[in-house]
Amino acid sequence: MVVTARDVSGRKQIERALSTEHQFVQHLFDTSPVAKTVLDTDGTIVQANKRAEELLGLPRSEIAGRAYDETDWNIVDEDGTPIPSEDLPFSVAMRTGEAVFGSELGVEGPDGETVWLSVNVAPTRSTEGDVEFAVASMADISEQKRLQRELEQSEELHRTTLNNITDTVFITDDDGRFTYVCPNVHYIFEYSAAEVEAMDSVAEILGSDPAPDEFGHGDVVENVELVVTDADGTDHTVLVTVTSVAIQNGSRLYSIRDVTQRVQYERALQETHASRTFALEAADAGIWEWTVGEKDVHWDSTCERLFGLERGAFEGTVDAFMGYVHPDDRAEVQAAIQTTLEEGRPFAMTYRIVRADGVERWIDGRGTVRTDDEDGGRTMIGVSIDVTAREERIQQLRVLDTVLRHNFHNDMNVIRGYAETVSEEAPDPFSAYADRVIAQCDHLLDVTDKEKAITELLSSEPMRERIDLSEAAHDVVERARKRHPHAIIEIDAPAGATAVVSHTIDEALTELVENAVEHSDRETPTISVELTADPDAVEVAVRDDGPGIPEIEREVVLGDRPIEPLYHGSGLGLWLATWIVSRSNGTLSFGSNDPRGSVVTMTFVDRHS
Repeated sequence: MVVTARDVSGRKQIERALSTEHQFVQHLFDTSPVAKTVLDTDGTIVQANKRAEELLGLPRSEIAGRAYDETDWNIVDEDGTPIPSEDLPFSVAMRTGEAVFGSELGVEGPDGETVWLSVNVAPTRSTEGDVEFAVASMADISEQKRLQRELEQSEELHRTTLNNITDTVFITDDDGRFTYVCPNVHYIFEYSAAEVEAMDSVAEILGSDPAPDEFGHGDVVENVELVVTDADGTDHTVLVTVTSVAIQNGSRLYSIRDVTQRVQYERALQETHASRTFALEAADAGIWEWTVGEKDVHWDSTCERLFGLERGAFEGTVDAFMGYVHPDDRAEVQAAIQTTLEEGRPFAMTYRIVRADGVERWIDGRGTVRTDDEDGGRTMIGVSIDVTAREERIQQLRVLDTVLRHNFHNDMNVIRGYAETVSEEAPDPFSAYADRVIAQCDHLLDVTDKEKAITELLSSEPMRERIDLSEAAHDVVERARKRHPHAIIEIDAPAGATAVVSHTIDEALTELVENAVEHSDRETPTISVELTADPDAVEVAVRDDGPGIPEIEREVVLGDRPIEPLYHGSGLGLWLATWIVSRSNGTLSFGSNDPRGSVVTMTFVDRHS
């Protein structure tokens, strides 16, 4: 027997060392926070660590044996375009024999989610120098990519915003030299960014530097108003804010806003306000506003002046206003306001006030209610006009009218009484003369009655209401037929023709019919009242076959000719009719009837108020 003994303790030690090293490397591979795979030379994955399992969403048992360009994995670039197999990091590394670092790609897995990876691939060679396998490491950079996209979008948004807003931005160093100029600088200055950057300092484009020489960290200069001149020579008013910064190699950021239009609007508004105030003062008028449901009332300074108050002295409440209204007129004013609130219609009334200095004045108050479309809140807005002089003239007119008419009636009745005695007892021709005196007395008494109606009309507030003109016309014609049975008075007035007119409109129509009968030169006058209506207007025409209305009479009544000292006219009837129509927001016109006579037409356009 031959026994051979060999000392293999050294080899065992080497094997144990290699085993330990292998276990250590395997442990590092398995526990690496970076996903790792080992691929053989044909691209088949032979091993994957736990992080690769998590990253790829597959158990390691299913990852192993797959090709690196597995069809289940759609591998794309930044634009979402599939990457050809030959351009993938493994293919490039195997083709060149060099490691590939930082290749970024997206992997769309079976679940449809895209995971963005940063991939490194390093070929591993044998002792003979041949590539035996490759190790690939993959880091999930999906969150990094998301943040990068958001940053790019944010930068693009800011870039687009800066390029399109009218505000512009400069950044300068401490000496005022430009380190950054926003590309939209041309919106204000008509210079390009390059032209501005070529300037010596910010003072060259702004005219002066609003920032002080000593301008350090945390300092701010806000809303300095400057007038600058653009490249075309046009002046602009700008607001400049300067902030200390440490960006773009600069230390001062200038934010510049063009407020030229706003300044122009403010000046125009100031001029309009001044003109309005001047006009209100000239008209002895003031403006007020009351938010319905609240106690506060706002008066402008002109309204305070009307009430004898200094600017800002009005207490600003409804009760304070009522305190200035004459005690005898308060109930009427309160009722008018309440009616306006309930019915929503504008109001107009004249009332007395007792000013702060104790002086009584007459005020013409007008107002309306406005409803807010959004919150439904209501505001009453109005104007107060001092009409004391007008009211005094009206009072004087009424006194004179009453006294003169009373005396005239008394004296005329005395004259008429004596004339009747002469007519009854004296022989002709004195009896005939007396009859003419009686007729003239009756005419003059009729004129004074019309003068009274005109005085009452002119001294009262216009009152308009919706009236059925068809019914009114039939009533007027019926009364006229009874007064003048010898005349033929016809009517053509379709029912339902309404308009908003003076409440005395029947008096105007009566005067036109009476005028046609009284001035007719025929034994049997023929008069027709014709009414026509359309959606926009109602016309009432009175036709006669008389001698016609003299041209001078028509021109004077319509205001086309001044009233001369020798003008006497044919009476006050046409004047009364004209003024009633005017107070109805209507018009009165004259024409010729065919074949003979006149046509007087009243036209009313307010059918809906």
